[in-house]
Parts: sequence; structure tokens; C-alpha cells
Amino acid sequence: LSLAALDALQMVRTGVDAARAVQVSVADGWSDARRTHGMATVNPFDWTYSTLYRGSGSLAFAPCDQGIDYALLRQREEILFYDEGVLFEDDLGDNGCAQLAFRVRVMPSGFFVLMRFFLRVDGVLFRIYDTRLHHCFGSTRVVREFSRRQAPFDDVKRQLPRSGPDDEDLSLLNNIQFVDGVIGDPEIDCEVAVLEPRE
Repeated sequence: LSLAALDALQMVRTGVDAARAVQVSVADGWSDARRTHGMATVNPFDWTYSTLYRGSGSLAFAPCDQGIDYALLRQREEILFYDEGVLFEDDLGDNGCAQLAFRVRVMPSGFFVLMRFFLRVDGVLFRIYDTRLHHCFGSTRVVREFSRRQAPFDDVKRQLPRSGPDDEDLSLLNNIQFVDGVIGDPEIDCEVAVLEPRE
């Protein structure tokens, strides 16, 4: 099991429809300028870098009904190893932010991985795709949950705390934890992979 930026980017949709799926307000002007100057779009792709990537490796995951045991994860345990990092990030031509990042922690009972794709397209939308992986040492199962959430930009902006009519802390729109807390309920796929016993 591994997390690889190139594998994630290879899952970004390509084609004209993908390139036009999310548009900012100035997109029509860009398209008109390109046509006026006879410029063609070469290799169009989803410029938001939205990816349904769930990880790489040889584990064969299949749908299941039972997700991750979060009660078990909430138990206090020593953290034997922790790491976090960014697989890729882009400012979308100053129109927002796309980031794929991960966190991994290993405890005496097992490991837990969170990989999160976060997208903010200014004035348009927010999108969060989460992949969570959990394995209890001594078991033969690795459970994976993949969740999708999306909300219009203005719906999230309305959730900003205010102390007056014109007093908004817009920096919170860059705070992934804030957006995660207000974006709504996810659509979740649960999967399990069975580990082959070692010889």
C-alpha cells in the first residue's frame, strides 16, 4: 500500500468536458481571447486537479457494509509513528487551492491513514474527498472508506462567524478544518481488503 502523487494526478479527468466542468467567472473571457488569437487548448484536463485516487498497491479492495471502527480509534494509545505531507498542491491560477495531503499514525493496535483532497474554487465551490485506511495488527483486514462532499462557495461563506454586518474572517475559507466542519454530510463508500498470510 502506498500513496503516490503521480498515480493521483493520472486519475485527474481529461478532455474538453472535464476542463469545463468547473468554471470561474472569468473563464468565458479567457475562452474568447483564445479564439480571437487562434489559440487551441492542447490536452484539456480538469484544471481543479480533482482526483478520485484512493491509494496505490496490490491490495484488492471489495465493497463491504462495515466501515472503520472509530470507537477503537478514539481510545487513548501511544503514537509510535506519525507523519504528514502534501502529495501535490496548486493555486489554480490564483483562483483557489487544490491540495492532496496525507496523515499517517501507527499505534500498538494498528495504523490509520487519512488522505484528503481539498478544493476551493473562489466564488464557485468547495470539495473534499477523503480516503481513510485502518488496519488492526493481528487481523487480516484493511478497511478503506472513501467519502465525497461538495458545497457551493457562498453556502460555506455564510457559515463564517461574524461580530458585525461587515465583519467576516475570510481567512477561514483557507482553513481546511473550518470548511470540513461546515461542508455537510459525506457520501461514503466502504471497502475491505484481506491480507494474504505470510509464509
